[in-house]
Amino acid sequence: AMRSGGYTHFDDALDKVIEYYQEAPVDRTNLLFFLSDGIPNVPGDGDNEEPASYQNNHPAALMYDSELAILDQYDVQRMAIGVGSGSDIREGYGLDMIDNTPDDVTGEKAIKVTTTDQLTDALLSNPIVSQIIDLELVVNGVTQPQVDLSTVSSGPTGFSFGQFIISGLNAEKGALNSVTASVTMDFDGDASTVDDQQVLTTTNDIIGALY
Repeated sequence: AMRSGGYTHFDDALDKVIEYYQEAPVDRTNLLFFLSDGIPNVPGDGDNEEPASYQNNHPAALMYDSELAILDQYDVQRMAIGVGSGSDIREGYGLDMIDNTPDDVTGEKAIKVTTTDQLTDALLSNPIVSQIIDLELVVNGVTQPQVDLSTVSSGPTGFSFGQFIISGLNAEKGALNSVTASVTMDFDGDASTVDDQQVLTTTNDIIGALY
């Protein structure tokens, strides 16, 4: 199980994030995972916060509009995750304020995890940065039209395939087969515009083993 406690300084954490994006390469992935118990209790600076003692969810510990505005300028997609059963992901509070990736169906933003398995799923399976709009499989230069997004299932660690008859594969012992998979990712939500799209490609060599 995962539990939370101690001091939590959101303002300082966001300042460190800004420092990173100020120095990061231009081809960076603008994606931030913000993990916390969701209960800031250290006053920030830069947003006219009034001095205050350490107090959970004190208004002075929930003021970081200036930091979020800078991250918006960098077009940073921010996913907030409450860690532990006592974490606070309520609307209008810290993690909810930071998260800018609402669920397409529910509109909810920050999520809560209480186990390492839930945390792993959250980090691996979320469609934050882009949407995969095309998948292509090529075997020894032969495109496999029977394999596309409609015939595979997306999971937290990749795609799951069923059984297919593959064309162009040489199963003879010692034969070298080149298998290439490519996915096209769309970043602006409009598949008709291509300037924002990226194609990721991986190639594996498979040695035939059939006598």
